[in-house]
Amino acid sequence: MNGILGAAAILAAMLGLMHSVLGELLLLRHFGEVEGLRPIATGVLVPLRGLPATSLLSKQTIRMSWHALTAFGLAASAILATFAMRPLDAGATIAIRILAAAFLACAALFFVGTRLRHPGGYAFLALAILSWLGASR
Repeated sequence: MNGILGAAAILAAMLGLMHSVLGELLLLRHFGEVEGLRPIATGVLVPLRGLPATSLLSKQTIRMSWHALTAFGLAASAILATFAMRPLDAGATIAIRILAAAFLACAALFFVGTRLRHPGGYAFLALAILSWLGASR
């Protein structure tokens, strides 16, 4: 077993679950009520078959997009766990390095967007490093 990829898989799963649960508890259910966070305006996002978007539709779209990202994070965790349990060939190494590059891009977005203040950037950086190192074994 590739322990480095196993650790990356566990970290990715933890990050995904924390993203979903904490995001729902701390942000999404209070959207528009948090001080300094502008309420979602009506009629600004996705119109549904020619009907204007509503505040409810806007909130639902943001909530589902939030949780869709969690699903992709959990999928990345499953991919890393699968590769951790078998010898890596060239295709697996390339796939893992693509994930590592994506994790690094996410870290950069968090670092720039929050000026190093959000822990998600550090988790993504750790995922990028672990994934890259795990692909090198």
